[in-house]
Amino acid sequence: MENGNYIWSSLIHTPECLDKHRKSRFNEDVRDRLIELLRIETPSDLIEIGCGPGTLSHKLNQWCPGLQITAFDMDKAFIDYAAKHYQGPNYICGDARNFISEKKFDYVLSHTIMEYMDEKCFFDVNRRLLKPDGISIIISSVKSINYDNYLLYPHLDELNRFLRFCETNNTHRAVEQVLQKQNIDYSEFLDRFKRNGFEILSQNFICSEIIPQNYSIERIQDTIEMYWEIQVSTFKTAWNRTPNIPESFSYSRILQSIEDYYLNISNGNLLKWPATVDILRIIRARLASAHSNV
Repeated sequence: MENGNYIWSSLIHTPECLDKHRKSRFNEDVRDRLIELLRIETPSDLIEIGCGPGTLSHKLNQWCPGLQITAFDMDKAFIDYAAKHYQGPNYICGDARNFISEKKFDYVLSHTIMEYMDEKCFFDVNRRLLKPDGISIIISSVKSINYDNYLLYPHLDELNRFLRFCETNNTHRAVEQVLQKQNIDYSEFLDRFKRNGFEILSQNFICSEIIPQNYSIERIQDTIEMYWEIQVSTFKTAWNRTPNIPESFSYSRILQSIEDYYLNISNGNLLKWPATVDILRIIRARLASAHSNV
């Protein structure tokens, strides 16, 4: 096991934030459709690249009996969080650029990882980890439609002032060095598989809607808490990466204002939020070299 780092969890998303968001994305409403599209046969071995807080590996551990799961991430805070909260999978702290496993896997799974990794590195790690006839499963976020709503854009003057201060002082450069998301158009996305020796077997989409007006009280509360955690994470990571913060900004006061805001949200407020639509692309691919007749 490598020592890992805390770059993503301190600069981009806290483990708690990412876990809540992924639990919302991979909820029971999409379970049957997701399992249908993943087409994971069991018993089998699966490894997840960049597992984050372990949410998806945990879900698959519940939904796919007989699936042996290994999951790794280079951020130690994510691995520690996953090991503490989600028993079952084998969690490893490791960097995909030099991650070596004596064991080969039937499936290599990644969720919104291809967009942030060097192309060659991404396909090399898939190639190294797959059995000769193994399947690479890539889950990619295509589009989210977020309406200007009460939860995602809270009316918190001091928080918003602080985030504007971060932007005007170019502190976002620290994030850009880590979060180098590649804007890949559709044809380029598909070409990457071909030029790296992978054949696409299937491509499908899942559309997931968050519509508070249709939810039970419990589901509404879970949704509120998710967006609460997103704002806390946004603030904490911005604070961590920002040097020379003026004394006029108070860490504890801003945190308290976020807590007060979300504690006071009522069902009536949520009428200002019609919906959020989340679209995921799911691709199954394999090494074309393993099938010379293809």
